[in-house]
Amino acid sequence: MSRYFRRTTAVNSSKHYRDILKKRGRRRLEQYRTPRFPQYDIGILDSFETYNYIFSPGDTFWKIAHIIYGDSNHWWVIAAFNRKPTIAHLQSGDVIRVPVDISVALEILEG
Repeated sequence: MSRYFRRTTAVNSSKHYRDILKKRGRRRLEQYRTPRFPQYDIGILDSFETYNYIFSPGDTFWKIAHIIYGDSNHWWVIAAFNRKPTIAHLQSGDVIRVPVDISVALEILEG
């Protein structure tokens, strides 16, 4: 099931996008808002067995999820686990923790 059905959207009619939108025949655009993750108990998160992954240029959460879990739809698990809602919150060389057991991570994060 897609996690987007629970995401809020915002209408962007910013003047910064005016030229781009005009070229596309639009006046505004609707975007998903950056997700806000609940603040999970750090003790629970520390109890997980994790992989350490060094974030590199070109990496995305969905690519990492595809490599490790074989399913890019679990990108949000990695984002939530590291309290980084988007890759814009990371820099090259940052070490992120990726839960080894996706089923346990899903149980905790979706619970």
